[in-house]
Amino acid sequence: MHDMVHDFAQFVSENECLSLEINGSEELDVTNSLDEKVRHLMLIIGEGAIFPVSTRRIKRMRSLLIDGGRSDHSSLNGEILEELFRELTSLRALDFCESYHSRSSLTPEIPRNIEKLVHLRYLSLSFQHIEKLPETLCELYNLETLDISGCFDLEELPKGIGKLVNMKHLLNSRTSSVRYMPVGIGRLTGLRTLGEFT
Repeated sequence: MHDMVHDFAQFVSENECLSLEINGSEELDVTNSLDEKVRHLMLIIGEGAIFPVSTRRIKRMRSLLIDGGRSDHSSLNGEILEELFRELTSLRALDFCESYHSRSSLTPEIPRNIEKLVHLRYLSLSFQHIEKLPETLCELYNLETLDISGCFDLEELPKGIGKLVNMKHLLNSRTSSVRYMPVGIGRLTGLRTLGEFT
C-alpha cells in the first residue's frame, strides 16, 4: 500500500478501535477515554473493577468484546446488560471472551430485551454459567453465529430457535446439560455448523 494511502486510512479510522483495561473503580477515566467515534471496543475487566456503564453512550458501536478473565467475580448483572442492550442497538458483534480456565462467569443471565440488538450477527456466550436463554433471543433475525460452547449449565435452547433463519453456525461443544433439541431447529436450512448434542 502506498504510504500516503496508508496514512490516510489511519487518519480516517483513528479512534474507531479501542482497547481498555479497567482496574478498580476507574469509571471517570474510562468515561474520558471513550469517544463517540469508537466503533469497536474491547474491555478488559481486571480484579475488583466495575463494568463501565458509560459505554452505553457510544450509540454507533459495532463490536463489543468484554474480557473478564482477570476478574474473580461476576461484573455484569442483568440490570447493566438490560441498559446496554437498550442503548447499543447498532451492535453487530457481542463477545463475552471467556475461556475454559476462567475462574468465574461474566454474567449468569441474558436479559429478555436482547431482542433490541436487531443488527446482531455474532453472539458469543461461551463458558458463561447460563442455565437458560430467553425466547426473545429468537427475534434476532440477522444472527448468523451463536457460540454457546462450554455453557455447562445450559439446560435448553429457546423453543423458537427456528426463527433464526439466517443462522449459519451454532457452536455448541461442551453443552452436555442441554436435554433436547428444539423441533424448530429443522427450519434452519442455512446451518453449516452444529455439534453433536449428547
